[in-house]
Amino acid sequence: MHTSIISKTAMNNERKKTDSSNTVYTFRPPKNAILREEIITIGTAIIAIALLSIAVFLNNSLVTKRICYALIIFICLASPCDLLFFIPRRIRTTVISLNSKALTLKEGKLLIRTKIIPIARITMLSQTNDPIASFFQQSRIKITATTEEMHLPYLSHEDVSKLLDLLQRFASIKDNE
Repeated sequence: MHTSIISKTAMNNERKKTDSSNTVYTFRPPKNAILREEIITIGTAIIAIALLSIAVFLNNSLVTKRICYALIIFICLASPCDLLFFIPRRIRTTVISLNSKALTLKEGKLLIRTKIIPIARITMLSQTNDPIASFFQQSRIKITATTEEMHLPYLSHEDVSKLLDLLQRFASIKDNE
């Protein structure tokens, strides 16, 4: 049942916009990407609070204890803000666009980051995943270009295979020209 939901969303995630000269392929993160990011944030916050609590009990300095208490309060206030506000907006506004000339990654709503990599500069493509992403049936693409190395956001396995095929096809077209 879970696989059928992902395959339906994977079909809906890929959109084609027809331009006069190019076809633009658009990919978006799957719906369960928000849940994966929230689990990572909660896990990190729990570990940080546990380490700060240990530091409070082991330390005798009053100043250090107050700093640790302030950090614990900050983590307790910042984590819900991140979970409820920033993560959903960042995931919903992430768009990967691909045409025969360039790969474009747009992220963010308040702070918009755009990365553009020309297809001709891509030297190596690889698919990577971690245990949490594998649990949510997601993986990501690592792109090595001549000037930089970039990781695309986590996508469903179907979207990653489609994107890898398109990137390899566009790169081979550039090599033949």
